[in-house]
Amino acid sequence: MPNPDESQDMLEKADDTVERIIQHLLRWPCDLTDARRLMRSFQASAANFQQALARLEEAVVQPSSTMVFASV
Repeated sequence: MPNPDESQDMLEKADDTVERIIQHLLRWPCDLTDARRLMRSFQASAANFQQALARLEEAVVQPSSTMVFASV
């Protein structure tokens, strides 16, 4: 049976990975052309990368104060 603390740690790590991908793409949007390299670089799963793109799309379509954009 999985330890609840380990599950929480895995979720937090996934959220951190997604946030790092978002911040990277906001700073260097041209890097989107090489998604596989970014996934390797951030040790992200396809699900992490897809989640990052979905959140990034939401931020661009409907900006809110919850999304902090990286400075260029």
